[in-house]
Amino acid sequence: MRNLELARERNRRWAANNPEKVGEGKRRWYNKNRERVRARMKLWREKNRERIKRTTSQERHRVKIRAIELLGGKCVKCGFVDIRALQIDHIKSVGSKIERGNPIYRRIIHGEISNVQVLCANCNSIKRIEQEEFAAARTNGKSPGP
Repeated sequence: MRNLELARERNRRWAANNPEKVGEGKRRWYNKNRERVRARMKLWREKNRERIKRTTSQERHRVKIRAIELLGGKCVKCGFVDIRALQIDHIKSVGSKIERGNPIYRRIIHGEISNVQVLCANCNSIKRIEQEEFAAARTNGKSPGP
């Protein structure tokens, strides 16, 4: 038993000192066993579909909450604070190039986007109607026809 522990420790030290060789070995093994790995991953995803769906949904919600908190956590027009009705609004809309969903939340968290504000669903709807953003989104920024 002692020899096994010593061998494991020696292997750990070698791996820590040779990360490039470890990576090469892992890549070679994966390329050699690609189909088997993919089949196992597919089987695992099928068995754990509900778990994946639940954790993905929870993660999306956590990211949304974090982004909204970074932007003040309340509607900038009326002060509404219930997270279920708060939305990210582009201050200056740009037609079909508007980002939606999780990618925009992540970009807000990383500080990559600043042309946004938090509005509640009511204030956001009113703003879109008043600024005719619905028409701009449908026509890619061009004015709607007759």
